[in-house]
Amino acid sequence: MAEYLALGHMEVVPENETELKSYYLPHHAIIKSNSLTTKVSVVFDGSAPSKSGVSLNDILSRGPATQPELFSILLRFRVHKYVLTGDVEKMYRQVNVSSSDCNLQRIVYRDSPEDPVVDYRLLTVTYGTKPASFLATKCLSQLANDTSVPSVSRAITEDFYVDDLITGASSIDECFFMYTELCRVLNAAGMPLRKWCSNSPLLLNKIPHTQDDPSYLLRLNDEDTISTLGLTWQPSIDCFRFVFKNWDPPVEMSKRLLLSDISKIFDPLGLLTPVLIKGKIFLQQLWTLKLGWDSPLSTDIVSRWKQFYHQFKELEHIRVPRIVLDIDSPIIELHGFADASQEAYGACVYVRSVAASGSITVSLAVSKSRVAPPKPTTIPRLELSGALLLAELAHNVLLELAKVNIIINSSSIMLWSDSTIVLSWINTSKPLKVFVANRVAQITDLTSPSQWMHVPTISNPADMITRGIDVQSLSHNQLWWNGPAWLSQDRKCWPAWPPSTDDVPETRQVKLVLAAVLLDQFSDFMRLIRITAWVLRFCSNASIPSNRCDIMKLGPLTVVELSKAKTTWLLHAQRCAFHNELDQLSKNQQLSRQSQLKKLHPFIDISGPFSCNPACDCLVFSVCRTGRTYCHSVNH
Repeated sequence: MAEYLALGHMEVVPENETELKSYYLPHHAIIKSNSLTTKVSVVFDGSAPSKSGVSLNDILSRGPATQPELFSILLRFRVHKYVLTGDVEKMYRQVNVSSSDCNLQRIVYRDSPEDPVVDYRLLTVTYGTKPASFLATKCLSQLANDTSVPSVSRAITEDFYVDDLITGASSIDECFFMYTELCRVLNAAGMPLRKWCSNSPLLLNKIPHTQDDPSYLLRLNDEDTISTLGLTWQPSIDCFRFVFKNWDPPVEMSKRLLLSDISKIFDPLGLLTPVLIKGKIFLQQLWTLKLGWDSPLSTDIVSRWKQFYHQFKELEHIRVPRIVLDIDSPIIELHGFADASQEAYGACVYVRSVAASGSITVSLAVSKSRVAPPKPTTIPRLELSGALLLAELAHNVLLELAKVNIIINSSSIMLWSDSTIVLSWINTSKPLKVFVANRVAQITDLTSPSQWMHVPTISNPADMITRGIDVQSLSHNQLWWNGPAWLSQDRKCWPAWPPSTDDVPETRQVKLVLAAVLLDQFSDFMRLIRITAWVLRFCSNASIPSNRCDIMKLGPLTVVELSKAKTTWLLHAQRCAFHNELDQLSKNQQLSRQSQLKKLHPFIDISGPFSCNPACDCLVFSVCRTGRTYCHSVNH
């Protein structure tokens, strides 16, 4: 708190303003012994209710998101050859709050129990109030808009997550240029960057070391790691690591404590999905028991959870290379895999790089999983949900790669599934049932059916997501980390499977129904014909593809359209009165002796209605080129 006063981030409330409308923020200290810079920080609670029962956060708006999602930044972090990280020093406290609002950020504090309590008010954006993140990040957005250097503007817009910067480039010189320009722009705005770190010692040697701030440049030993947006990164070997604290289970385990344990496992890129899916399935099964949040769990449940959680200590032996591709490779492809089981479905995406020398590298980029819904459903439907998850994941990966100028054309994107039914659904033109049709439509919006291929289950890494594996099996699992072995070989070694759409399950039977409701609504024949002609024109125009609007019919009704409308009702009348005769004539059969039309020698006209010899005048409705058309007198 002394630092707050020294830096001018808070002030004593003047005596003449003590009675103004105000809100007092509760606060307490947080001690972070493992932090490299800030060992003690202050946390303010803007959600604490006042005497009225309303808190400050209740009357404040959160504001929209101004920065990319964590997933996007971390994915691009895995693409750059050289990376540079840093953060804005005291970012929230670099932004002033309007003087008229400062009384809503009052606190009480004293240095020691012997001192009197003093009222202070905070003058800057305060962490713990609802709009704090928006107010601070919006300032960064404005800086990005104001700068004239495109690469710096892009870095501020795309590579910041709150106050953390993760950027990179394909050369050391580009990275150093980014460092220089970012420091210039942010220092001018009173937002100095510090805690600089990189995977390149040469780049770090270019950055001047500031004696006044030992935390300005992080010089780490070979075994040192830093937390990068929640991931543990070891710059010396440029790998991600996984560190878990020793877990001492409480005497009585509850659903609340178990959920707290799960939330400590942070894996935004899905690198540990085959292991963590077991925890998700376990939690769903626990939910079906409908226990209270603090109800003690049974011995069997606690034993199963201990067995699952204790294996995480083995994750410390896993090293995952940060970089997933060789940006200098002339050929870069994207391969995705999807699968499902009765318990879960998931998808994983790999980047395949083919160097100019012909060497091939395949690396896991990201994965996602979902627990199957509690309501029972078929395996093909779950596999279709997995395919949709893959389509969305691959689409997001392509968007993020495009932001760093890595454009992968459609022919270099392959999406694999071991479900022949799902592949048939994606490739068929037949109408499908609603559940299937909706998901297939979403898949084909994001991908092309030609990109979907069949993979044997034994070669499908997504199969591990659906059934789960233990940590020891994951550590050196080449199928998970590098995809199937044939993916590192020439294309002629890949599995080939032509999709078949002959026998597609869950197709929807289409029934054509002629609605004759219009007939009862109009007593005027010509008005009925005109209305019918307009309806038929609408149906015709609706069936025309959007790129052929030039052939749509517009303007007044034509003679041909009116004639077609008249023929439509004539057909309807004949079907009602002479159903059996029409059926027999369409099959080239003789009419029965009981038929009223037997002696008139009727035949099917090319326009649809059946006709007779022009010499016969009975039951005549209209005349065709080949004869007169019949209509029963009851339909006149």
